[in-house]
Amino acid sequence: MKILLSFLLLLLALSATISGVLLVLYPDGHMLELNTDLLKNSPFPNFSIPGIILFGAVGGISIWACIDIFTKKKPHYNIAIASGTVLLLFLLGQLIFLNSYSWLQFIYGGIGGLIILIAYQLEKKWAV
Repeated sequence: MKILLSFLLLLLALSATISGVLLVLYPDGHMLELNTDLLKNSPFPNFSIPGIILFGAVGGISIWACIDIFTKKKPHYNIAIASGTVLLLFLLGQLIFLNSYSWLQFIYGGIGGLIILIAYQLEKKWAV
């Protein structure tokens, strides 16, 4: 279970960090094949602020959780739970503000849910 959690957190950390950096560097979204028309119902004129949130909050907490799991003899899985929760909140914000939906949102929603469930299991807060 710890290996699966580590893999999911690493996948999330890499994809959120890379995507966030690309959105900050190219706020028109063309590097990720996004169009700023997606943001017409949001408070953002371009993708720079969502990119900062994606990089800093989603990617940053995921990296922190990975480091915590790999470097401590007895890791505290609360950071991993926070990582999954922040991802789900970020996705909820997307669903509220965007005009369209993507299959990737549902995939990453599943990843966020799995991160939370596995971390709870490893923390012994929830048992099957």
